[in-house]
Amino acid sequence: MFNIQFQLLITAFDPKDSSQNATRLLRVNVAPNPTEVPPAFAKGSPVVFVVDGNVEKPVAIGRISAFDGNGKGARLYEIISNVDSGANFTIDHEFGEISYHPQGAVEHDKRVELCVAASSNGVLPEKCSELDSSTAKVVVILRGAQDIAADQMSVLNNTVVLIGESLQNVRVPMERASKSDFKFSSVSFTPATFELGRDVQSPEGSLSLNGHTGDVVATPRIIDGPQGVYTAIVETDNSRGAAGQFTRKFHHVKNEKKLRYVFGMSRDEFGANGNQFKTQLIKTMNPPKGMQIYFDEPAIDPRNSSWTSVCFHAARDDVILDEKQTMTSLTNSSGVGAELGKLYHVYKVVNVDRCETSSSQTTSSARGLSLPLNTLVLFVVVAILTLLFVALLLYTCVVVRYRRRLHRKSEELKTSTKAYPSPSFIPAHFLSPLGPPPPPPPPQIGYY
Repeated sequence: MFNIQFQLLITAFDPKDSSQNATRLLRVNVAPNPTEVPPAFAKGSPVVFVVDGNVEKPVAIGRISAFDGNGKGARLYEIISNVDSGANFTIDHEFGEISYHPQGAVEHDKRVELCVAASSNGVLPEKCSELDSSTAKVVVILRGAQDIAADQMSVLNNTVVLIGESLQNVRVPMERASKSDFKFSSVSFTPATFELGRDVQSPEGSLSLNGHTGDVVATPRIIDGPQGVYTAIVETDNSRGAAGQFTRKFHHVKNEKKLRYVFGMSRDEFGANGNQFKTQLIKTMNPPKGMQIYFDEPAIDPRNSSWTSVCFHAARDDVILDEKQTMTSLTNSSGVGAELGKLYHVYKVVNVDRCETSSSQTTSSARGLSLPLNTLVLFVVVAILTLLFVALLLYTCVVVRYRRRLHRKSEELKTSTKAYPSPSFIPAHFLSPLGPPPPPPPPQIGYY
């Protein structure tokens, strides 16, 4: 909020006696409406815009806004300072949209700082101040032609892909499509500490490269191979004649060689606190130089569905450590135990064990009988068809035969009834030719 000050020089004249003339300086301060709140920019980091510095014509790069306490926007926006005079920027005074006007070629990235002021009464400050909420710092990154070309060749360099028991859940970073040709410069393998002394086969064929997109993926052969770090260095040549290379690393570690954290929280709760736990864990354990910890995706604990378990392994100088070496390296520093106890209490750590300790006891027999899904479906279909066949056979052999037997008995009963007529029926040829039989004798009455 700004105050406007006016100065007035007032002189009084006496026409009879000039010695009585008097002059006074009057200062008038015009204050804005006391209920009006000046517009203010949001507090925080400077606003950053990125634009190609070699565009052919002016282009809008972004908009910045300031609002007063009533939610109304500023009436006037203005750029009051421009550190780099070689770049031309303008701003829409009403909406705050900043535009870039190119003035020559930009070979390398350039950082330009602007100071934008907002006002609701038309009065702007003279300079940019961090204490003044009506001004804001704007940073514009002008991308140079050479730096853009270099970025296209070094995208996602030194990435690490984790491979466990299978390739079903492997996350492979994808390279940006560009007009380049890619080829393997070298493919190397570093065995894990527990694989030392084993005959190590050649890593050739364990990784596959798409020569057009630069995608590096693991093949099924890597699952049957030894555990360790597979490193691929890929070279590229783009249409501009510039060459570059990038590195991909694949960690092949089975669960039996990993450790696991069990948290007394759900997966949703762990998703909100997992990154903080990993950061605090590294700070607390203070691992040796060159050692890094890699975490798998969180999963539901098999012992309690409300718990979350996360497997992890460690590598030092690209050599994967087993579970005993990992635990020894992490707890080797003095004073770590007490700090770890506090950290485990805050993040509800229930237990730290081997990645397959709990599940191996409950699912060891099931793992031995585990079959692919299509084989299980085939077995179920065959079992259902077998049951239907047995039911049809029982129906044919038992029910139908029993019905036939009852029908046969019924026919036999009907035949026997016709062969032996009822005694109340006497054919006419059985009657006596002398006539009907005599009447029965009268009853005899006796007197005693």
